[in-house]
Formats: sequence, structure tokens, C-alpha cells
Amino acid sequence: MKRKTLENMIYFLLIYLVACAVMYLLQRKLIYYPTGKIPHSLPQLKLVNQNETIEVIVLNEGKNEALLYFGGNAEAVIYNAEDFLTAFPLHTVYLLNYRGYGESTGYPTEKGIFSDALLLFDKVQEKHQKISVIGRSLGSGVAVYWHQRGP
Repeated sequence: MKRKTLENMIYFLLIYLVACAVMYLLQRKLIYYPTGKIPHSLPQLKLVNQNETIEVIVLNEGKNEALLYFGGNAEAVIYNAEDFLTAFPLHTVYLLNYRGYGESTGYPTEKGIFSDALLLFDKVQEKHQKISVIGRSLGSGVAVYWHQRGP
């Protein structure tokens, strides 16, 4: 009986270790869910960072104040454009599409997303002195990182 129990424990431990290894190896695919291209006619800012093209949708161009929006995982920021136009009519709003999202090239990584956010801030800072940030879900981490490193 003890031998059978020990064999079962070893069997379940092996299954557990294999499951952990698979999750570790596939963690990037389990974390990020890029939305892909969604056709639209809104103005865009294209940034190039580390050989990747980053799409930023720009709303209300020419306003004095800026708002950067970092969306959630599996979020197509284009679908929030109308809400941002209504909620922030006095701001130029920049909706960042992470790598692999929208028309941005590449594949999302934590390092790449943070780097793109800082590059966007540098670009926006050339036109705006006052910049606000909103992050949702995954984007809240990007917003906090931006706040710690950016301004």
C-alpha cells in the first residue's frame, strides 16, 4: 500500500513538474493576446523603436494638454476612441498600440512595452508641457512604470 501511494505521489509530481515547465516555456503566449490590425481612418503617429513600428492613434490634435492611454491586455484601443473624444475634448489623446497590437509590428514583451511608452512620452513632450496618463489593466503597470521613469 505504501509503495502504491509513493508511486502515485511520484506520478503526480512528474505531471506537476511537466505542467510547470510547459507554462514557463509558453508564458509569453499566455500573458499577451495581441488584437491584430483593425481598419480605421483616425490620425496616427508612427514611432520606430528597436526596429519595430509602433502605432499610436491620435485624437483631438492641436490641444494644449495631452493624455496618454495605455490599454489592457487583448484590448483594441481603437474601440475606445469615441469615448476618449467625448470625455477629454480639451486634450490631445494618444492611444498606444503595443507591439503586435493594431498596426504595431513585433511581439509584445514587458521590456518592449515599457520602452515604447517612454519613447511615446518623449515624442509627446515635444508638443505638450502638461501630460496626463491613464492605464487600464495591463496598461496600469505601464502607466506606473512611465510615472516612475518618465516625468
